Amino acid sequence: MPDPAGAPAPMPWKVLKKGRIRDDRRVLLSMSTVVIEQGRFHPDFLPHRELEVSCVEEGRGTYLVEVRTLEMGPGDVFLFNDIERHAIHWADPERTLVNRVVMFDPRFIWSDASELFDSRYLSIFFHRGPGFSNRIDAAAPAAREIRRLLADMEREFADRQADYELMLKVRLLDVLVQLNRHFRDDRSAADPPAGRAQDLRTLGAALEHIDANYAEELRLADIAAAAHLNASYFSTFFKRHMGLGPMEYVARRRVSRAVELLCATDLQVAEIAFQCGFRNTTTFNDAFRRLDGRTPTEVRRGRPARGAEAPPPARNR
Repeated sequence: MPDPAGAPAPMPWKVLKKGRIRDDRRVLLSMSTVVIEQGRFHPDFLPHRELEVSCVEEGRGTYLVEVRTLEMGPGDVFLFNDIERHAIHWADPERTLVNRVVMFDPRFIWSDASELFDSRYLSIFFHRGPGFSNRIDAAAPAAREIRRLLADMEREFADRQADYELMLKVRLLDVLVQLNRHFRDDRSAADPPAGRAQDLRTLGAALEHIDANYAEELRLADIAAAAHLNASYFSTFFKRHMGLGPMEYVARRRVSRAVELLCATDLQVAEIAFQCGFRNTTTFNDAFRRLDGRTPTEVRRGRPARGAEAPPPARNR
């Protein structure tokens, strides 16, 4: 492993996009392969609003998850929800690291919600016990099965036979069942009972309202009204399904979009704040420091996110 005290070296890396499914407003499912050719990597935490499952195909490295470091090896499987900051922190300089990644919007699973849908499909992303780890060891039966399923999904994207979108959803549901079976002893005692289609439609209506209006002033009562619930019950309902309160979700959604704009545009910080729903830069800066650990100016200058600049701590397997 390179000297932790040394300066971070640039690393050649690329993302090979395998395919995606989208509706008229968002990407519902995407698949890609991340290839990192050599050396240590100090990344920014790249924001995304999707749930993620990945599998290491080749090479070794480490994932930085918030302030924890997890070892990556061939066959290991990882899962992350939409609020966990994570990035590949280091890769073995002597071999290429290849990571197959699936990201999906929960609404891809709910899109044809029926009474047959069970919210336990997504449970492990939001309801976890004290023994939970984002990593599944390559030797675990679930890891072997998930590797096979992800390979099948890649073939479906490549072949694009009739109704391949339906087959991709079937394979993804199978992945989710494998995850829940693997973590069945590590789920939180607060794990909710099986959800009905109406719950999913209610949550979907709230998320649609947030996506459409996060750049405007958003009140809890307005989001609850979009979901046809009273505000006090809605807060409990939302947190049970998403793992955090609705206004905290809104704040994270706004900051995530702000990071994208800071990195991809030359807009003034004040204009980005306004476009992301903050009415003044003071509120924007406070939310940014709380959720990202940096100031907007530091993001634009390319300073690593909180934790990414530190030498890797002892690995957790």
